[in-house]
Amino acid sequence: MAPIMLSFLDAIFGRAPRYQAPRTHQRYLAKVGNSIVDCGITGRDLDVRERERRYKMGIPNLYLEPVGPRVTAESARQWERDQRCSPYDR
Repeated sequence: MAPIMLSFLDAIFGRAPRYQAPRTHQRYLAKVGNSIVDCGITGRDLDVRERERRYKMGIPNLYLEPVGPRVTAESARQWERDQRCSPYDR
């Protein structure tokens, strides 16, 4: 169930509650040392995604650095397009 935000004034004046989209996706940079090798988004645990990326890329010292707080799926995909993370955007 999605969270619903109801402010104090909304409750007093009887306005309908506002819908807030769930913040489920995390943006990340894949790094080796200080060098950025890739970027992306995930809706799952960042540690699990990091293990997957290490295995797929074959880089044992790769780590994922989170970028900002969790965001909505739509804004995460927009960030990914803006950063040109997707292989289709390169």
